[in-house]
Amino acid sequence: MASSNVLKEYLVKIRYDVDEQSYKNYQNKLGSITKMVEGLGKISIVAGGALSTFLLKTASEMEKLYFAAQRAGTTVGSLMGLRYAAEQIGIGAEAATAGITGLATAIRTNPGLGLFYKSLGLKQTGDNTKDFIQLITKLKGMSDQGPFGHAIATQIASQFGIDEQTLFMYEKHLPELIKAQQQFQRLGLMGGIDVDKQSEAFHQFMNDVRQLLATAELLAIAFGGQLLPAAEWLVHHLQRALEIMLKMHQATHGLSTMFAGLSTVLGSIWGGTKILSAIGGLFGGGGAAAAAGGGVAAAGEAAGGGILALVGGTAGSLAIVAAVAAIAVGWLAYHYRDKIAGAASSVGSGIMGLVGGLEGKSKKLYRDIAGHLTIGYGHKVLPGEDFSGGVTDDQATNLLARDVATASKAVQRLVHVTLNKNQLAALTDFAYNVGSGAFAHSSVLKDVNSGNFAGAADDFLKWGKAGGKQSKGMMNRRLGEKALFTKPDVTMSQSTTIHVQGDDPRATANLVAQHQRSVNGDIVRDMAAKVT
Repeated sequence: MASSNVLKEYLVKIRYDVDEQSYKNYQNKLGSITKMVEGLGKISIVAGGALSTFLLKTASEMEKLYFAAQRAGTTVGSLMGLRYAAEQIGIGAEAATAGITGLATAIRTNPGLGLFYKSLGLKQTGDNTKDFIQLITKLKGMSDQGPFGHAIATQIASQFGIDEQTLFMYEKHLPELIKAQQQFQRLGLMGGIDVDKQSEAFHQFMNDVRQLLATAELLAIAFGGQLLPAAEWLVHHLQRALEIMLKMHQATHGLSTMFAGLSTVLGSIWGGTKILSAIGGLFGGGGAAAAAGGGVAAAGEAAGGGILALVGGTAGSLAIVAAVAAIAVGWLAYHYRDKIAGAASSVGSGIMGLVGGLEGKSKKLYRDIAGHLTIGYGHKVLPGEDFSGGVTDDQATNLLARDVATASKAVQRLVHVTLNKNQLAALTDFAYNVGSGAFAHSSVLKDVNSGNFAGAADDFLKWGKAGGKQSKGMMNRRLGEKALFTKPDVTMSQSTTIHVQGDDPRATANLVAQHQRSVNGDIVRDMAAKVT
């Protein structure tokens, strides 16, 4: 009401003639517009979520077709056209893909079938979708000659991975199939859609999504590693508290539990709703606990005590334990926020800096010592990637981040023992350089998982060849990885508090010196234990 009066006074001051009815109409319209905008905001949030889901689903499906076309030796546009047409005649899109892939595999693994294909009077076009339709057309001509012709056509089809029932459907609906293919091509031309180019773009998008997820996973690992000791401490002490409560329950024949339950109910009635709701708002995970604690406590209050109150108190206790745990976890996350962020940043940046420094950067394509087409920080060009125009500094860094994330993920998946930061960095660089597959079958990994770190360090030097020849540059890299792998990674902090009481300065000084010597001895002992 106050804001309404302020608005009215403002309109009067700027000499706008305001009568009560007009002003009420204006307020009603303004309220309607406000509700409409709020509604549009909610719709936008839902639509945005739906759009994101749709985009990821579309990108994932297009990437599957991108790789399927490569396996089948055809273009994405041709493959989609045949899949569309196959759906029209009852064969199915996946069966169509399997048919072309079978043809490609048969000819690729059996060169004699390629010659046999040509002996049928057919010419290979380089697009297996077109070759597949040529073969079906030829086999239909044989089947049209009668049962014996169909039997021969069936035998030939089986050589190319096409079963009799599928062949029958293709032959029966061949004109419809070709017509549907042409219709799909016309739709693409009308829309100006380059399906092959779009599928490649979707593939790159999914690579970026996977890189993002890998980075998030690394951050989660770093966070969990820093938080785990504190969490273990918390769980240990909670377990101890529950054990004490159980002993008290046994010693008092249940009286302690009953009083604890009643006190919890009273505590929940007094402040449960406000406090636990605040906890839920602060930490995001306490909302359910707050609702449980407040709701059950209210039920106990309504029942007037007795068994229901005790049940409410027990559930309320669990809710409070959950809330306390949420507070503890939130406090620990806040308290260690700098260390967690520093750990994630130092691990990720350190590995990228190591790999980038060892690889060197090239903005143009080149052949590495093993003959692989390479660009950026040693990125091996993958099928479908086009860097003919070179890369920018940002693109080179993004490729490095993606490749390092892949290598680091492989190391953490394959290694089953605890590593320090230096060991993780060395193994990641090694996996980045030799490839995840080679790393998985290396003696380096075998010795690491068996706990033979000294042997693993020596095993780095077994990988000093490039292109089958001993390489000085490669051996220098292995020596660097070995040195990093064996470098100690010690992090230690210790604080000392000495309380002094007394009036004699000399005696006080001697006492402080005595305690400090004791503390120094403890520090040296702890450091020795840490190193060994």
